[in-house]
Amino acid sequence: MAHTSARTDSSGRFTFPQQWPKGRAHGLIVVARGYQDLAIVNALRMGASAGEQAQLRAIALSPG
Repeated sequence: MAHTSARTDSSGRFTFPQQWPKGRAHGLIVVARGYQDLAIVNALRMGASAGEQAQLRAIALSPG
């Protein structure tokens, strides 16, 4: 199990400090001031031949 964290820039983009293991799905926990925390199971599925970059769709958060 890998654990890491990242902060977004003003556009919501982020980069993890190290490459995530390929060939599996990864969950995310989103924490933002003023919003409810959100856990997303299997948020990012990375195939064994996945590239070095991935894009996520926008994540809707509920006000806290």
